[in-house]
Amino acid sequence: MNTLLIQTQIEGHGGIPRFNRNLAHALTNANEISLNDERPQGYEKSKFRFILGLFNSILTKRPKIMIIGHLNFVPLSPFIKLISRSKIIVILHGIEAWDKRKKLSVFYRFVDKYWSVSNFTALRFANANYIDQSKIKTIFNTLPEDWNIQKGKYNPFFLSVTRLDASEGYKGIIESIHVVAAIQELMRSKGFQYVIVAHGNDVHSHQTLVQELGIQDLVTFKSNLGDHELQTLYEECSFFVLPSTGEGFGIVFLEAMACAKPCIGAKNTGAEDVIVHGKTGYLVDQKPEQMLPYFENLILNKNVCEQLGEAGQQRLKDHFVFEHFEKRIHQLLEELDSGN
Repeated sequence: MNTLLIQTQIEGHGGIPRFNRNLAHALTNANEISLNDERPQGYEKSKFRFILGLFNSILTKRPKIMIIGHLNFVPLSPFIKLISRSKIIVILHGIEAWDKRKKLSVFYRFVDKYWSVSNFTALRFANANYIDQSKIKTIFNTLPEDWNIQKGKYNPFFLSVTRLDASEGYKGIIESIHVVAAIQELMRSKGFQYVIVAHGNDVHSHQTLVQELGIQDLVTFKSNLGDHELQTLYEECSFFVLPSTGEGFGIVFLEAMACAKPCIGAKNTGAEDVIVHGKTGYLVDQKPEQMLPYFENLILNKNVCEQLGEAGQQRLKDHFVFEHFEKRIHQLLEELDSGN
């Protein structure tokens, strides 16, 4: 099916670029344009050239389906409808779609379908914007087709992987650092470490907090890791932590589950679609005192880590591998093409 993907970014380490690459791989013959990437498919953050390139692609490629990769691009939809008969799909990733956005809502009537990366985000978006839920379909996030799924080793450190920007103070890394401060004697006695893989403009403030709390010997920051280095950390850690209250899904949970590692995520977020509390990990309130018992349990009980991790890996195989993602994408495109 002739499809054009309109993306914010394709290259990069964040969850959205990773999703975009998986989507493009599932639609092997689709054309792509991106605002934030370099050429040939990107326009290097030039909105003017990006819009010109979009309309040129519409007029020359004549796509039947146009997939808008981020809700912030939905104002393009009436112009797309003006110059083409394309059906429009908009991807819903997470926090950007959880509340009513008055400036964007006027454009929603031009959208044919929404694809949400989690049931949680789909429900929040529908309720906040009075959207008929039949227009929203869930396509769970996935891992690349060639991602290695195997049981990793168990080493005395737990891991977080995320972006830390000052405008996104919901990641839960500060709270996790405070948990480490509260259980520092336990961690030292067990030889445990906390490894944070992060990039963004707020990393330094987190490093400063670690110094202020006097736990520099327990917390290590890493950045600019390649895929192989990152996967090695997943394979070797004991468990994974990201109690973020702004996660629409959390591809990083899948990356940890692929290595049979239990995950700690936040309640009332898209993590609820990934983590089964008490079976593959834990869903917690983002408060240090609420998180602390779960950290202690996984530090003290290697067998619990292994049991939860193995169940999580099986859940990944059953629901979130690329094969399921690709099949779902093509099923939804066929439904849209047939008018359903």
